[in-house]
Order: sequence, then C-alpha cells, then structure tokens
Amino acid sequence: MVRTIPDDARGNAVEALRGAGLRVTGPRLGVLSALAHRPHSDTDTVIRAVRHDLGSVSDQAVYNVLAALVEVGLVRRIEPAGSPARFEARVADNHQVFAITHLPQIAARAHHHMVVQKGARGGVTTADVTAVVGDARVTEIARMLGGDPESDVSRAHARELLDSAVTSSRADPASRSRKAGRRGE
Repeated sequence: MVRTIPDDARGNAVEALRGAGLRVTGPRLGVLSALAHRPHSDTDTVIRAVRHDLGSVSDQAVYNVLAALVEVGLVRRIEPAGSPARFEARVADNHQVFAITHLPQIAARAHHHMVVQKGARGGVTTADVTAVVGDARVTEIARMLGGDPESDVSRAHARELLDSAVTSSRADPASRSRKAGRRGE
C-alpha cells in the first residue's frame, strides 16, 4: 500500500529541501516524512517506512538521502554508544546535560539549578535534591562563591554572575548552534 504525504507536510518538506539547495525527489520527501512521524529512527526503520510510502526504493538510495540531509542540516544523526545510528528531523538544540559542579561560574550558566545534599534518615544515607530558583538561586550562588550568602557583596556578585550568563547566552545564538554541532544560520 502506497501512502501519500499530507499536503501541509509535503509543502514544508519541499520548502526545506529547496531552501537547502537540494532537488525535490520522492525518496527525499519519503525520508523526511518517515522521520517526521518516527523520531529517533534507525536506518532500517526509515527504509521500511519509505518503502511503505513510496512502494519501491533501494537501501542505498535511502542511505544517500540520509547522508545528504544530514550534510545540509535538515536531519540530525545521533550515534548512541553500542547502538546503530539514529536519525531525526528535529535539528533544533535539544541537548540535555547534567553537570555536577562546585564552581559558581558554571552553576550560574545552567538553565536549571539543583542542590544535592547528603543526609541520613533512620540510619540510612540519603541524597536530597532541591531545585533552586529566584532568590534561593542567588543565595546558593553566593554560598558557592565562598562568602557569606547573606552579605550584600556576595549576593551582588552572585546576581552579576547570573545576569552575565543570561546576557551572554542571548548575545550570539549562532555561535551556540555551532558549538552544539549544528550548522549556524
């Protein structure tokens, strides 16, 4: 059974291919459609989906299309350790990084700030995790700086670190994209 790509998805795919300087072909549209409906697919899954949509297409054609789409930044190739490569059409920055640090300069740049504290309950060691936001985050950054977390000087320095992290992250989104391994626009 051959399915057709819905007009709205097809229009977006055609526009994306042309915008990337690629010819619009059935296999390219099929791969983009497959990845739009099946994120994080391996090559075999993409091949089966494209064959379902288009009828007949060679394995090599799908491999070539995937390589071309990755090269122009329309598709992301993900290579998990010990697993086959996976592909997805969503190429926006979606990195998830969990960093443990005692450096306030690093902590200030985080999108989310958690404090982990070792404790004990009933003779059992525990770890308590608390999200800190707003004024509590200022206090925690001030504490990490090594000063009195309640002193005006420590808190002013903590606010300055937090403000500079926000300002620098907004200053050049293209450089962040390149650092994250994407093509800058």
